[in-house]
Amino acid sequence: MFDSKVTDMSSTSAAARLSFDSVDPPLLSHFWAAVTGYRIAVNEPDYIRLEGRGLGFNQLVFREVERWKAAPNRVQLDIVTRHIEREAARLTALGATMVGEMDGHGEQRIVLRDPEGNEFSLVEKPRPVRLVPVSKGRK
Repeated sequence: MFDSKVTDMSSTSAAARLSFDSVDPPLLSHFWAAVTGYRIAVNEPDYIRLEGRGLGFNQLVFREVERWKAAPNRVQLDIVTRHIEREAARLTALGATMVGEMDGHGEQRIVLRDPEGNEFSLVEKPRPVRLVPVSKGRK
């Protein structure tokens, strides 16, 4: 229950993790371990936890469920990369499937699905703009 008398609103959270419901945790966790480079910290048939730092999440957790949900995900993971086409080829070789490509808001995005159909995106990291001074001609 929320305590309205709390005045210190600073976060006490120490870590962030992303959890997946999965009908096949070993399949899905091994796919995401290959995608992210995270290592397996807990490996049980119905619960697998990966640990790492590359995505801004300390942990990725895969919990077994009996069946997939019929509704789409409301949260989507975006993986930012400088080499979007090369990374898309690598991920499809690991088992991802292409959904589509989009351009907008100054970025290119490729939407994919992992082996269980969860959508995620590759987003091309914008390259820094380098301003070149314009030299004025001599008078």
